Amino acid sequence: MGLPITWRGLRKAAAPTTAGVTHPTCSAARRGTHFNSRAPAGKCENDRMTRQLRRLLTLFGLAVLIGSAWADELIGRVVGIADGDTLTVLTPDYRKERIRLSGIDAPEKRQAFGQVSKQHLSDLAYGKAISVVFRKRDRYQRILGKVFVNAADVGLDQIRSGLAWHYKKYEREQSPEDRVAYARAEEKARAERRGLWRDPKPVPPWAFRRH
Repeated sequence: MGLPITWRGLRKAAAPTTAGVTHPTCSAARRGTHFNSRAPAGKCENDRMTRQLRRLLTLFGLAVLIGSAWADELIGRVVGIADGDTLTVLTPDYRKERIRLSGIDAPEKRQAFGQVSKQHLSDLAYGKAISVVFRKRDRYQRILGKVFVNAADVGLDQIRSGLAWHYKKYEREQSPEDRVAYARAEEKARAERRGLWRDPKPVPPWAFRRH
């Protein structure tokens, strides 16, 4: 496992072994002035390369910091519902994209409440314009994203209705706010025995798929 990249680590990596001291003759040459002494052979070139390295590392550090908060967005109209956590969207340029709702896991279609969960997602999203905020695709090349209809979080609604589980295996991929909201929504649905929580021993879909 690689070491985490930190801003302090990047600055330390950028520091040259000579503590960043530029030879005075090199500094004078850049200012257009003259020095009586001459820089050691290759010293000015080394200083120039050090400065370039610093700039590159600084830009790389900024890219890492920006990339950690970056997410893409897709808009379109829902044209298909596969189950309670997967749908198909038609984009404005007529591409079809499969979307797997992040943060939730709905019952499989062969499970109890599987068809109910699918129908509820259809009621929420089918035929409607949606926006999808995402960062990656899964191994099936589906977009893993947070789906919104009129600013309402569709995945969170599935959990609140007792028709999906909070997928805690991947909760670290969620923002802290979403992690808390999804967990609390599941706790509330459990307490109120909504949807699949009416079953005294509901089987999580990830356990069902292993059989």
